[in-house]
Amino acid sequence: MAGRIFEKCFSSFLDYKTEKYIVAKNRRVGVLYRLIQLSIIGYIIGWVFVTKKAYQETEEAIQTSVITKLKGVSVTNTSESGLLVWGPEDYVIPPQGEAVLFVVTSFFETPNQKLGYCAENPTVLSSHCQDDKDCKEGEKIVAGHGVMTGRCLKKDENSTGTCEIHAWCPVERQFKPKKPMLTNAENFTIYIKNFIQFPKFTFAKSNVLETTDESYLKKCQYDEELHPYCPIFRLGDITRRAGYNFQDMATFGGSIGIMIEWDCDLDKDYSSCHPQYHFTRLDIHTSNTTITKGFNFRHTRYFRNATGKSFRSLFKVYGVRFNIMVHGKAGKFSIIPTAINVASGLTLMGAVSTIYNFLKLYYLFLLPMDSQFLISPHYVPTHSTLTAGSCRMAGSFFKGRFSSLFDYKTEKYIVAKNKKVGVLYRLIQLSIIGYIIGWVFISKKGYQETDEAIQSSVITKLKGVSVTNTSESGLLVWGPEDYVIPPQGEAVLFVVTSFFETPNQKLGYCAENPKVLGGQCRDDDECKEGKMVEAGNGIMTGQCLRKDENSTGTCEIHAWCPVERKFKPKKPMLTNAENFTIYIKNFIQFPKFTFAKNVQYDEEHHPYCPIFRLGDITRRAGYNFQDMATFGGSIGIMIQWDCDLDKGYSNCHPQYHFTRLDVSISNKTIAAGFNFRHTRYFKNAAGESFRSLFKVYGVRFNIMVHGKAGKFSIIPTAINVASGLALMGAGAFFCDMVLLYLMKKGNSYRERKFEGFRKKKPTSEDNSVANTKEQEKLTS
Repeated sequence: MAGRIFEKCFSSFLDYKTEKYIVAKNRRVGVLYRLIQLSIIGYIIGWVFVTKKAYQETEEAIQTSVITKLKGVSVTNTSESGLLVWGPEDYVIPPQGEAVLFVVTSFFETPNQKLGYCAENPTVLSSHCQDDKDCKEGEKIVAGHGVMTGRCLKKDENSTGTCEIHAWCPVERQFKPKKPMLTNAENFTIYIKNFIQFPKFTFAKSNVLETTDESYLKKCQYDEELHPYCPIFRLGDITRRAGYNFQDMATFGGSIGIMIEWDCDLDKDYSSCHPQYHFTRLDIHTSNTTITKGFNFRHTRYFRNATGKSFRSLFKVYGVRFNIMVHGKAGKFSIIPTAINVASGLTLMGAVSTIYNFLKLYYLFLLPMDSQFLISPHYVPTHSTLTAGSCRMAGSFFKGRFSSLFDYKTEKYIVAKNKKVGVLYRLIQLSIIGYIIGWVFISKKGYQETDEAIQSSVITKLKGVSVTNTSESGLLVWGPEDYVIPPQGEAVLFVVTSFFETPNQKLGYCAENPKVLGGQCRDDDECKEGKMVEAGNGIMTGQCLRKDENSTGTCEIHAWCPVERKFKPKKPMLTNAENFTIYIKNFIQFPKFTFAKNVQYDEEHHPYCPIFRLGDITRRAGYNFQDMATFGGSIGIMIQWDCDLDKGYSNCHPQYHFTRLDVSISNKTIAAGFNFRHTRYFKNAAGESFRSLFKVYGVRFNIMVHGKAGKFSIIPTAINVASGLALMGAGAFFCDMVLLYLMKKGNSYRERKFEGFRKKKPTSEDNSVANTKEQEKLTS
């Protein structure tokens, strides 16, 4: 007995149950039905798959590194500063090639400031006084330059004076430029080196042409068609593409956004993934009426005189701030998003039947009277609402409609006794259940509400000492304050491993470096006075300096002399730099869940403290430190937080990943390595300025923090359960296709699944028989 029951249950388990439909011969509703279906199919194919490429698995967590380098020289001559030659080491702030940089176009110098006592600038309103009582001793002047001493300095008793202050004197006077002082700044060029990586697909690429021709970057300039992989731009072209004139913008300064957009279809060839550049001005909005447009700030250079007393020069600089932002998305074919979107599209088809039934049930007056029987092909009503009298009377009509709202309607099924299709149906169902439980809930934690808007702060500190000895610089001891640029512990920092110093440079006249192609000449005509030497060190004076008449000479230039000679290191000069240690302190917060955590050294509670040897970092990235440190490079340190807040606080901990950012997978780029120049300024006893120019090579570390936190929530749980149940419809649709078009008895199945509607008024006897037959196999 038990065996028969089990056999019967198991046999029915493999039967395929499918919905039964009634075919309504109504052209208007039929046309509407097909139009809605075609609209949905067009949306799925055209928008979801073709436009949005929903068949792909995507990644938008792009890892990126940006390095910049400017070229160009300009000359200024002011009463305060005298004749000055400006190179990239002077007008680029900061000089180490960041993604956010400032290019000086105008300046005002207040030279030789010393700490002392002087009158406040009279344009500072809160410094005005009538007597000493208005200058309270020790009180700071709002928007002023120092601290009041208690004295009011006046020309006579009847005049308004200004308070005496303790400050760097003389104080800066008011200055507004009338035009850019670095007049040819629009011809400066900026080289933007961008490396990107999509870790999910192990795909990396650079915006620089992958070639072994080292002269390519010396002669190319960006062009969308001719040179899309030459990221060298004229500053004037950048502002023009942003819709502004460089000379107008450079007078009071401004801010330009350079957007680099990567949209990579990894189903196509490697070469089809290339950057798109967009330019926009950031310091004004579309109305162009903001009072905050423009950009300026102050910085200082400090000196000591022969007696050891400090003095300084204060610079107020105007210029253009460039903010380089990188966004990207990569996609690659995956069966999972393809199946999900196909199933979602099929589920959306159900909306067609819903609208169709809604029209039949509640807008019946649009149809002919002989079609009104279609109101109940899916179910048998408990009382008749279809008599001719009730349809003719409006009150009875609306009463019937209102009454039908509270009827329960359920689908009618037919059972197909076909084991093959039944097994296929159950396998599809099990696959979907496995996907929902295994992938959606266990792997992707679809029961959790998530927060990926991580708030993060990174502080770094390096330790280690090295010694160098060169003919130019002599014996030097290098500590973190010397080899870390910038020294304040940023998330992006540079560690010097090699350098070349050009000491005691003074403003004067000398020959251009003979290795600079634009500085070579045969006669004076080739050295046009006032012309900037392209990729050179100064401005031509009009003279060609030659050993004899038959030799090729070099143009004389006005520059910081002697000019830097060409230098390429053979090995790292800070030989033990790989043993330096970097301490990375990272604080993170997920504001949605008010959850915060930090990682810092503690011998007992944090045995896995974030202190790393530089050599270990490059080794984990797959490179040898000594090889990399010779010409420099860029390393990305990714800190990944994946926090399941349903577990304990201690289970949320960081994962560290290391990768090299300045080379691509093919490793053919000519842009590998990293170096830049910076200066140190001095003044001699006579007050004359001179400087040391440093060309430094090293490793740039870019610390990037990503994270996600999740916590149980009933809303995403319900949504994913409902999506899974809706996905079950894909199994029924597929099995219906098999039965209708692939099985031998497809016509017989079609006759049973789709019941034709005959236009005749049913008698009470017919209704009774129909009711009995309908209820025999009604399942829910």
